[in-house]
Formats: sequence, structure tokens, C-alpha cells
Amino acid sequence: FSGFGMGEFYIGSWFEQFEVVNAMKIGLMFADKITTVSPSYAKEIRHDFYSEGLQQEICTRSADLIGVLNGADYEVWSPENDEHIYQKYDVNSLEKKHINKLELLKEYGVDSSKNKPLFAIISRLTSQKGFELLINDVENLLANGKIQLVMLGSGDKKYEHYFAYLKSKYPKDTLIQFGYNNVLSHKIYAAADYFIIPSRYEPCGLTQMYSMRYATIPIVRVTGGLADTVKEYNQEDTNGDGFTFWEYSNQELTEAMNRAISLYNKPKHWDKIRKNAISKRFTAKASAEKYIDVFNWAKEKVQG
Repeated sequence: FSGFGMGEFYIGSWFEQFEVVNAMKIGLMFADKITTVSPSYAKEIRHDFYSEGLQQEICTRSADLIGVLNGADYEVWSPENDEHIYQKYDVNSLEKKHINKLELLKEYGVDSSKNKPLFAIISRLTSQKGFELLINDVENLLANGKIQLVMLGSGDKKYEHYFAYLKSKYPKDTLIQFGYNNVLSHKIYAAADYFIIPSRYEPCGLTQMYSMRYATIPIVRVTGGLADTVKEYNQEDTNGDGFTFWEYSNQELTEAMNRAISLYNKPKHWDKIRKNAISKRFTAKASAEKYIDVFNWAKEKVQG
């Protein structure tokens, strides 16, 4: 470290964490301002569970820490101009969204004659994303004929094996594709009724923003950027755009999914929640403007 003698490296210094050099700690301690990708995550990383051992340093710098929510590119992710989907639609023609569902199911050999809610997952298959919560509960819903499921993603082999098992056991009610497929992901957002994101933690997330833009209702755990973007639907005042749960448990996720399913055949609420979701915006432009504010804030600190 230029300008610092060897004596500057000692236990508890700004360079050391657990008796080794920690570049993240150095960055945190010497930065003028610190940003992360959502307001809720900026609060969460001050606690042990999220901080990877750096909670003391983060709390020390909390006055200079700000969360700026990521934004979506709606020139790419919008159902009214998406060239990848079967049928374009917008907030005033949501009845056309159903065509995307029927065509996707037909293309991949899934039974399209059943009027069941279609649940979707597009994700890396890792424990961080909360997929351990889905095991058994999703199969119970499939076995009882309550849902159909589409999954696009790859990751830990134990989760890939589980979804492969679901595909083999419920071939007429599941569409399972491993890997990355941009065109298929657009088709899934347009076709699905619900989008599952049960993350253990989620700094921001973009998939819930995309799903809402396609009037596909997110079911999320209240953490990080998911907490900042998805609000529980209230049947009394018809506000909200998704279904949420706090506790990281199978039971909480199952209850959220059942609340979602209960709304599927209630046209008044189903129409309203989808209109609420498709009308929501989290633009990249808004995020950029907030970053400019942060840079100006940092500049004032340095100069002043």
C-alpha cells in the first residue's frame, strides 16, 4: 500500500479482517460514499446475516451508505413491442395475454386445455434463490391438479435433478428447460400467470420487474429489492401488485401461493392486480438520475 508503512497493517486496522487483507473492507473504509442496489438491501447488510462479517464496518459508514434501486430496460422488456412473444398486448388488451399462454404450452407439449394458473421460474438454481422452499410444496400443487409449472434455468445439480423429476412425473403440466434462452424467457414472461421468487436474500433483482411489466404476478419473499418493488395485493382497497411472505419457510411460501391461486378465478381482483402490475415502472433512467445525485453528493463531500 503506497504511503503506508508495514506498521499500518495490524489486527483491527482498515486493511485487515480475520488476520488477512480484505479488499472489500478497504473499499468500505476509504470510500467517500458507498452504494448498493436497493434501499432495503442497504439496511439489511448492516446486520450479521447479510454482511459476511463486515457489519461493524458497514454500520460505521452507514451515514455514507445509500441504496439505489436497479432499473429495467423497458425498450427490451415490454409486451406491447416485444417481437419474441406470440401475441403483443398492453394494459388495455390484457385478454390477449392468454394467447401467449396457450401457444407456449402447445409449442412445448404441455396440456393447454386445462384452465390452471401457470407458475413460472426463470433463475439460477441456487440456495440463495430459495428453491429449497419449493420442494414438496410445488409437487403437492401439481399432484392435486391446482397448477402448471414452467422453469427456465440452471445451477446446483440437486435442484436440476428435482425439476427433471417433476418433468418426468408431470409431463402434461410442466415445461422444464435447463440453461439460458433469451427468446424463451420473453415467451415465459408473457405466458405465465404467476412468477415465483422465494429468495433467501436478493440485493435487487430484475425478474420481478420484468414479470410485472408483462402482467405476470410475482410471488416473492420480502427481502432486498423484492421488498422495494412488490407490494401485497389487498382485496379491500385493490391496491398492490403481488403476493409476499416474510418468514423463510415452506409454509409461508405455500400460503402466499395459495393466496395467489384463490384470486385466479375472481375476475374483479384478477383484472385489477394485473393492471396494477403492468402499470408499474422501475426505469434505468430513474436509477441513473439517482446515481448522478450520489456522485454530486460525494463531490460536495470531497470539496467541502
